[in-house]
Order: sequence, then structure tokens, then C-alpha cells
Amino acid sequence: MSADETACVESPPRAPGRRQEGGVAASGRQQTPRVGVFVCHCGINIAKTVDVKCVAEEIAKEPGVVIVEDYQYMCSVPGQQMIVDAIRERNLNRVIVAACSPKMHEPTFRRAVAKAGLNPYLCEIANIREQCSWVHEDREKATAKAIDIIRTILEKIRGDDSLDTTSTPVTKRALVIGGGIAGIQASLDIANSGYEVILVERESSIGGHMAQLGETFPTLDCASCIFTPKIVEVAQNEKIKLLAYSEVEEVSGFVGQFEVKIRRKARSVDETVCTGCGICTEKCPTRVADEFNRGLAVHNPDKPRRPFGERGAIYIPFAQAQPKVATIDREHCRYYQTGKCKVCEKVCGPKAIRFDQEDEIVTEKVGAIVIATGYETLPRSQSLRPSR
Repeated sequence: MSADETACVESPPRAPGRRQEGGVAASGRQQTPRVGVFVCHCGINIAKTVDVKCVAEEIAKEPGVVIVEDYQYMCSVPGQQMIVDAIRERNLNRVIVAACSPKMHEPTFRRAVAKAGLNPYLCEIANIREQCSWVHEDREKATAKAIDIIRTILEKIRGDDSLDTTSTPVTKRALVIGGGIAGIQASLDIANSGYEVILVERESSIGGHMAQLGETFPTLDCASCIFTPKIVEVAQNEKIKLLAYSEVEEVSGFVGQFEVKIRRKARSVDETVCTGCGICTEKCPTRVADEFNRGLAVHNPDKPRRPFGERGAIYIPFAQAQPKVATIDREHCRYYQTGKCKVCEKVCGPKAIRFDQEDEIVTEKVGAIVIATGYETLPRSQSLRPSR
């Protein structure tokens, strides 16, 4: 029987590697690994499908493995103490626990390893439950696979180094990108937890698609009744800084210390002066399709020449808009296109029109970023429905 075959099951041949004799990693690390492998039965979760005793016997033959133990529940107090005692008595400098997912018990076993005086990052988990016993019924094949999983982790752990945990200052502010209902709720949740929030929305008002809906499924509640109180709360919350009609240009840094450059697009209207009275939007002579109403024009009996679904070159997207500030669409504004008109400036009582306003880049520092950019409906021209 070859060395690559187990006495219990037929194991697939090991792929050729660069391991040096004595278990020294090919990377040239000087410390010879002394590995302890601890195989968990997990009651019958692993042992029902995997021959744990066979696995332990086969792994004991691997170079650099000093001790192999199996136990019913390695995560139990006696199981953890077994690891601690083995590290101290056998002078182990690497530990592998073949058990469940590292998501579940990696911190548990790393604490046990640290208790014995070994760097916790020299402990690795071989997942032979979720990735092996739970997904197989053939005991022989599952056992062979478990052996190979542990061999894989053995190769990895030979190159492991001790690591130290470090701490870094965290900017206790969050950036939320997207002012739809998801971004609004995220901003409110963070702000109500006591942290500052910067809410960035590329359109001239927050609200997103929720503002365009009449009713919501499945309760058929009024959409405006749901989102209007929330956008008012955003405007009134001192912890939330709203940057509408803005876009994120650049993000640098790392988690806890991001630096974000945000382009505040020119509205051609002074937000601090505009009262949102809407006179300018009524008097504007230009009429274009209204994106908010998806370009759907409906007859207006009171103003036949001003159908619903159209807007002026200066506009407020909808009645409950927040911030309720007019914005000039320069692409359709007569003044920007021909140099003539300025009707909006003439009728503006507060004198809020600023034709010379330019984009502004602001830099903000945040510790976390929430991306809630929403969705866009697929144009009918790109429908995935098969043609008949």
C-alpha cells in the first residue's frame, strides 16, 4: 500500500508540492512547525459520515504533525483544555482543529490557543462538517475528502506567521450614498444611534422611486404617507447632513478612515435663499418631459398648455421634495442655451437665482459607507421578454 493511501479508505493522491523535509515551509521561515491536529466528532454531525478515527490515523503520518487527537466535542470545556494541555506538553507551535465552520468556532479555539501562550493566528480550522460530512452520504468518500481538507490546511499552516492585533482611530461618521427609501432609513437608523451621517443623493431631492409610487405592495398603503414623514425627519435631524444634487467623485482610505470627495452640482439657485415657493417653475416658458413622471403627459383641464407630466427648465421635482429648492436644468434653459430669457430671475422674490454658480468639490471624512443606490427599471426597448 502506498503512503498516499489510507489503511481505512482509498484517499486521492496528494498533488505535488514544494514542502521541505521536516515541515519547514518553502518560503524559508526558520521555525520548524510542530503541528497538533484535533479532530471533532461533533456528536454524530461529523462522525456519522466521516470515519474520525481513520482520519486521525492518516493525518498522524503527515510530516510535522506531532500529535493527533479526536474528541466528541472539541468546542466543549474539556475539548478546549485538551488543546491547551497539548500545546504546553508537546511544545506545539501550530494547531489545526478539524471541526465545523470557522465562522462558528474559530474565535473559540483561537482563545484557547492564546490561553496556552501560542499566538492565536497560528490556529487554523479545517471545515469537515459543512464542507464535507453534511454534503455527502458515502462514508468512504467523505472520509477521504476530510483527510484531504486537513492536508490542505496543513500546507497552509506551515506558512503561517504570528500576527499582532492593532487598533486604529475610527471616524465616527457614516456616509450613505443614495437618498431613496433605503438610504433614508439607513441614515435615520445611524443618526438615531447617535452618529453623524452624510446623505448624498444625485437627484435634486431625496425620495427615490418611493416618491413616484401611488401605493405600496402588499398592504396598498399610500407611498407618500410612508416616505413623507421620513424625509421630513431627515431634514430636521441634526445628525444628518443632506447633500442633494451631489455625486461621490472619489473614495480613498480604508475602513474606519475614509476620505470622500463629493461633487456638489450647481443648481444655479442659492439653497440658503430659495423658499421653494414655485413661482419660477410656473413662469418658466420652457416645457420639457418630466423625468419624475417618467415622461407621461396628462391633460390639465385648468391649464391646457401645461399638461401634467411636463416641467419647466427650472423645477422642483415633486410637492414634498426635500430639500424643497428649485433647480435649473441647464441643458434646456433658454438663458444657458441662447443667453436670453432670465424670466426666473425676474420673478424670484427672494433673489435666489445664481446663473454663475459652479460645481463645488467638498471633502468629508467618514468611518463607514453605506451604498443604497437603488435600481433603475429596464427600458421597454431592452425587454427580456421573448418575441412572439
